[in-house]
Amino acid sequence: MTALIEDCARITREHLQKAAEKNDNIDAKQFFGNFSLDTIARCAFGTNLDSYSDQTNAFVSKAREAFGQDLNLRFILFFLFPGLFKLLKIKPFNSDVFQFFKSLSVNIIKQRQEKDNRKEDFLQLMMDAQEGNLAAPIENTKTREDELYNLGDDEKTVQFSSDKTVTEDEAMAQCVLFFLAGQD
Repeated sequence: MTALIEDCARITREHLQKAAEKNDNIDAKQFFGNFSLDTIARCAFGTNLDSYSDQTNAFVSKAREAFGQDLNLRFILFFLFPGLFKLLKIKPFNSDVFQFFKSLSVNIIKQRQEKDNRKEDFLQLMMDAQEGNLAAPIENTKTREDELYNLGDDEKTVQFSSDKTVTEDEAMAQCVLFFLAGQD
């Protein structure tokens, strides 16, 4: 995933350079929020965004809607009065927004399964966990000196199966949680 983050950082740098060349003022919170959003979209969902240039993209607009001004107030009220929320059947999140991200995840999973297309992202990890097939790095007995001077060495991976799997709902919840944690 490092390469994915580096690519998002490169795109961010290019947009920052363009703004500097034009002597434009930028809103730092929104600018780096775009970086976070692009990085999360790429690392979690395998989706390439350019939220700096395309604010009308459905992913971008739903993310902005999810983290609108009333979200903090809703969270505070939900944690202070959870019984009231349950009694009034109010959800702490906008269900349309989270339904969008769930259906997006489901569609991406279907496309990957139909085309046998693998990507190295969080969603793929969840798919592998659902199937019970995960790969883990083989433990190397490197010396401390080798670790310091051979940083670019590729680790070998070993495939293993597990009896424990992740349900579809658990996988979707993890993706939404990944999104929430990164965007906050």
